[in-house]
Amino acid sequence: MRQIKFRGKIRKTDMLVYGFFFINSIGESKIIETGDTPQTMSDPCGGSYIEYHSVDINTVCQFTGLTDKNGVEIYEGDVIKRIDTGSTFVVIWKNDCYVARRKYDNWLERDVEKEKKDSALHFTTTFKIEVIGNIHQNK
Repeated sequence: MRQIKFRGKIRKTDMLVYGFFFINSIGESKIIETGDTPQTMSDPCGGSYIEYHSVDINTVCQFTGLTDKNGVEIYEGDVIKRIDTGSTFVVIWKNDCYVARRKYDNWLERDVEKEKKDSALHFTTTFKIEVIGNIHQNK
């Protein structure tokens, strides 16, 4: 079963944080950073709380459940490269599944006919791919 987790860019930095995503009661986007368990911090009154980060909602991406040839987790918005051809793709959510859309000159192809050629990410088990970046840090 696929692990449900998210990645987002911390506001005012270029750092990415990974974990559980939520929107608080005043509409702020947050991610609770996780490793094996959520990080807890002590407060001055002797209690504890879970550490979370404010993230830019436009950078929040979900884990696909897949990894590349190096074991790197693949998220929405990742730029991946097919090793045998050198072709690059951007991972997107479309029609209830993750697909890889070919990346052209730093612009995502928007032509309707070419969108029919989106490749389902099942090719990760057929072809070797590698995560080479993401659309939020290095376009």
